[in-house]
Parts: sequence; structure tokens; C-alpha cells
Amino acid sequence: MSTETTRNMPPSSSTRSNALKQPPFNASFMGVVVGAARHYGSTISPQEFFCESGFAFALNIHFEICPSGPYCWSHVPVLDCLRNLGIAGSYMPAKGTSTETTPLQNVIRDGQLAVRDAVLSVEGLDHQIVSDFDTEKFNLELPWGPDVPATTTQVLYKELQDNNTSVFGFYRFDSCEIAPKHIRVLAGLECALSMYNNSDQFPLEGYSFGLDGYNTWITALRSGSYEKQGHWWNSMVWSECRKFASEYFSDWQFSVTDETRSLAGCYEEVADLIGKASNHEISDSEKIGLVTQASELEQHAPHLLGQVVKQLKEEFNVA
Repeated sequence: MSTETTRNMPPSSSTRSNALKQPPFNASFMGVVVGAARHYGSTISPQEFFCESGFAFALNIHFEICPSGPYCWSHVPVLDCLRNLGIAGSYMPAKGTSTETTPLQNVIRDGQLAVRDAVLSVEGLDHQIVSDFDTEKFNLELPWGPDVPATTTQVLYKELQDNNTSVFGFYRFDSCEIAPKHIRVLAGLECALSMYNNSDQFPLEGYSFGLDGYNTWITALRSGSYEKQGHWWNSMVWSECRKFASEYFSDWQFSVTDETRSLAGCYEEVADLIGKASNHEISDSEKIGLVTQASELEQHAPHLLGQVVKQLKEEFNVA
């Protein structure tokens, strides 16, 4: 199989797809990323984007299991890994206020330029691709259709002046060179190991990340005073991430080992358990049991990932 030992140049603007669409992933940030990649003509699979960016291995939980868990953590390491996959992302906060017209004008101007020259997404109630703009607003893609209340169809420029705006900022995604396959894989799995072993580098105040996130999740469920919608949404996002991780290791593109088989099985079981925990109809004790089982299973992942990274480094003579 090819390990992409030569870098592929990004497609020119003339080869971009005319259709700018956002796949309906629960992890809407990754929906934006894959939508941008398809716009640039990339054929890299969603499984590769989720895992070789490190995103598939994240788990971030607020102490009240707020629906914000999937959004409010440091994405910087993920953005670093995405460059290997041909997507260069940069963040622009929406910090204009009624007394700071110049910063707001810069946000609008830079956003409009990004829509023309690259792919722009808004970070608000969800991550949504900006499809186009006019003199008053940015128009947004609807990843789950018009009937989902978490998404909005537009961002009015005047709304960005409001300190209570639900828009936190924008991401610009440009096309860049794609790294060799083994470099992409190593970077993504080392990011995953950092998420497990250095989890304190990722969360914001009030949140727990990685394996610590499971403890926060279970504690909130035991208290009975948690956000029911937040539990459902965190379950949906983190289950989807583990599903992609399972598929990634099931279709492992290097030498299959006991560790890669174990990771495929581990993440499949974890995805199933967390997915079942999303059910609104089951009791808190049942949710606790399912999330606890998932936590116990995922405790084995860091060691297995470490072994896979070691094997890859030996195979490709990487220090």
C-alpha cells in the first residue's frame, strides 16, 4: 500500500468543487474541516481526518455536563495536526463591540476575504461553514437541516457588536501540502497520547478532559443534578468519535498487530456503550453503568496507542 512518501500539492482554486457543503457529523468542527477538504478536492477519508488530527480521541466534560463540552477545549494541537492533512486552520475571535468599530470592521473584512479565498466557518452554538455573504450578514450552511434549533442560518454583522452575541469567533481554512502518510499517523496518535497523558493542557476552567472527563461525567450523573440535554449531546459526539477511531484501526493501513486489533475492538465497544448512554429513556443508574464500563475499557487505550507509535517509529526509522 502507498504511504505517500512524497508530498501532494494542494489543488489550485480552479480545481475546487463548486459545492461547499458541511457533512452532518455530530462533531460539527470536524464537519467543517471535512467540508473544507472536499471543497479543495481532498479524498482523505473522515476516519483519517478524525484520527490523524487527534480529534477522535478527545473527551471534554463540564462538571454539570453542559452541552458545551464538545466545543470548549483547546483545539490548537488538532489544528497543528490538520496541516499534515492539507488543511491549514487559523482562528479569528469575534471581539468587535459598539465602541470598538475598527476591530469589528476588521473581523467583517477578513471574514469576507476568507469566504472569497478560502473556507470560513463560524464558531457559535455550533461550528458552521459560511456559504456566502452580503452587505448585512454571513450566510451559513445547515449541517443537520433547518429544523435543528442549535443551528442558525445567518450571522448579522450588527449582532457582532453585541457583547452577548452567541458568535465567539471564526475559523479560516486554507489548503496546504499533505504530509506523507506515516507522518500524519504518527502526529495524530501522538496527539491522542497527549490527550490521555497530558490532559490538563486541553480543558478550560470548569471542564475535565480525557480519562479525567469520565470521572467528572460519572460524578455528575450520580448527583442527579446535571443537564439532560448536555448528557445526550456529549454522548452523541464522543460516541461518534470512538466509532471513527474503531473504523480507522479496523482498516489499519500498516502492519496489523495485536494492538491495532485491540484498539479497533476497544473503541467499538466504547462507542456502543456511550451511544446507549445517550438514551433519554433510561435511568441515571443505567447511564452510570454504561459510562463506567466505557471508562474502564478506554483506560487500556493509552498503552496500546503507545505501542503502536513505537512500532511505527521503528518501521519508519523515526526518532
